[in-house]
Amino acid sequence: MDYQHHGETLPDFPSPTHGGFPRCRYGIGNGILPFRTPAEALAMVTPSAPNHEVLASNYKKDIQALVWDPWKLMRCITTGNPVPVPDGTRPMTHREIAACQGFPNHFVFFPDGVRKRIGNAVPPPLATALYHKVMGSLRTTGRLGETASSRLWGM
Repeated sequence: MDYQHHGETLPDFPSPTHGGFPRCRYGIGNGILPFRTPAEALAMVTPSAPNHEVLASNYKKDIQALVWDPWKLMRCITTGNPVPVPDGTRPMTHREIAACQGFPNHFVFFPDGVRKRIGNAVPPPLATALYHKVMGSLRTTGRLGETASSRLWGM
């Protein structure tokens, strides 16, 4: 389906890459991968990973009430309230939160505002999917090297 915006044909939305939760209209199969669960993301965090200081995370007793199932979708990661580990015994470290957002273990966050950076970030797998879709569309339309100013001025 072609979408129009101010006379320009816009690229189609990216095809789904993952699916399989009960309310998801895309089932697994036909190249659709299962969602990576928070449990799988947390299992990939190594003790020596950068920004994974378990002792440095600020433990608060009231966080124990926030127990959640790591095999289901996770609540939204924001810049504010602490996110507990699934059993509610402590807040997640910056590395654990980043893993749930899709950041690789080797990615290093600098000390100031780490939580804010992670909470405001576009998850890397989503950014990658969008990049590939936009680049593919530009290649298909033959406009990869074209800029807005070159179209405007006929250059």
